[in-house]
Amino acid sequence: AFEVANDGVVPFLFVAGLEGTGHHWWKAFFEQCGGRCRASLVGPLGWQRAAAVFNSKMAADGVAARHAADAARTEASQQPSPNLYSLNTLGGRNDEALGLLKKASVPLPWSEGEGMGSYPNWWGTPTPDHKALQMPDVTALSAALGGVANAQLRVVLLTRDSAAVAKSVCDKRNFAKSVGGCAAEIQILGLGAGALAAQIDALPPPPAVVCTHFDFDSLRTGDASTLERLAAVSNLDDAARLAKRVKAPPSPAGAGPRTDAARQQRASLVAVLERSQAAAVAACDRQSRRRS
Repeated sequence: AFEVANDGVVPFLFVAGLEGTGHHWWKAFFEQCGGRCRASLVGPLGWQRAAAVFNSKMAADGVAARHAADAARTEASQQPSPNLYSLNTLGGRNDEALGLLKKASVPLPWSEGEGMGSYPNWWGTPTPDHKALQMPDVTALSAALGGVANAQLRVVLLTRDSAAVAKSVCDKRNFAKSVGGCAAEIQILGLGAGALAAQIDALPPPPAVVCTHFDFDSLRTGDASTLERLAAVSNLDDAARLAKRVKAPPSPAGAGPRTDAARQQRASLVAVLERSQAAAVAACDRQSRRRS
């Protein structure tokens, strides 16, 4: 697999994972590093490009693409450069992205915040079943950064124990209720993993883009080798110290299935999710080994 190196590179980092896999941990981590981690305008513009497709407002796509490419060039040339640009989770530049699209007088693909950039992103808008369409597109970020001197897109593929994901979205936060139940929510997450795997397979090879897999539980518990890889991918020598300051949430709690039949059904759903996440991990591994 391609080894991450930070000499002469401006990292743009996107945390790519399903809803419930730990995006809020990354937000708290980025907030610990102060000015060394900056929110990128490329991220919310990339989300607008994804929304232009799933909301059928394609008039905004070209406009958002041009502004994203301009932002990438501007940010990559900043001196002194930050240790990394965060493309999602850190947030804070959504209003700028919306302002650029409004000036172009095109219909806004997405008028709310950019969210965490999870797969899927946000609840179902305008209807619960629409949630299955609301996927980011990491290829839009790659397109914006392509050819920009020194810029490197770093895709952190974030996974989590599938049973814990199911507990998080079905029992703890009850996202499932808004889409008609746990089975529907898990199916939507499976579609998200499929979309993510297909997008990763479509990315250019290293060094322009580097995909790295992280297991959330290894981050949450402070696994030494995981924190060492975190330091490399985040370009932060003190990443382990910063990570230890993050107050990681406990394992998801909730009543969960109450009957034998319900527990059996949950086990089937968890197996679906496990296969889906494994497919995304395999795609990430393929991308990291690809050669131009």
